[in-house]
Amino acid sequence: MRALLVGATRPACRFRGGTTHACSSYQIDEPQSMPPDATNWLGSLPTTFADTQRLFVHAGIFPGVPIELQEEDDLLWMREPFLSSQAEHGFLVVHGHTPTKNLKPDLRHNSLNLDTGACFGGPLTAAAFIDEARVPAAFVFDDGQIGEVEALDTKTARLEVIRRIAEARRKKSPGNE
Repeated sequence: MRALLVGATRPACRFRGGTTHACSSYQIDEPQSMPPDATNWLGSLPTTFADTQRLFVHAGIFPGVPIELQEEDDLLWMREPFLSSQAEHGFLVVHGHTPTKNLKPDLRHNSLNLDTGACFGGPLTAAAFIDEARVPAAFVFDDGQIGEVEALDTKTARLEVIRRIAEARRKKSPGNE
C-alpha cells in the first residue's frame, strides 16, 4: 500500500494483497484517494524495526549489506537473493511479502517468513517472541489457534533458546549486575 501511495509503477503491485480491501474500507477506488491523515501516517512508518535479536522488515534485505545502507526498495520488494541466502545476518530477519507454499510460517536459521498467504485465503499469522530467544516462542493464527514453532533443526533451535535464557538469568543473578 505504501509503495502505491508514493507512485510505485510495478505492475505486480496493483491491487494485490490487501490493497483492494484497504481501498474498500475507505470507500475509495484508488490508493491515491486515501485521506491525508492515513497517507501521512503510512508515510511516517519506519521500513524496519530491530530489537536485540531480530530485524523486522516487510520483504527482506540484501544479504551482506549493512542495515543502514539497505535500499528502501529492497526492504519493501526483495525476494532474491534474500530468500535463498544461507548467510548469517547477525539477527533473525522477520519478514513477509512472499507467501509460503504450504501456508505455514517458514523458520530458517537466518530468517522467518510470516507471509502465510492471507491474501489468497491462507491464515493471517503472527509470531510471539520473548526477549531471551531469537526464535519465536509460538505462532498465533487469525482463528485464535496457537501453533508450536517447528524449526528446520528443532534441537538446535531449542538449545539456542535454553542457552539464551540461561545467559539472561546469569546476568540477572546477584554479583553479575
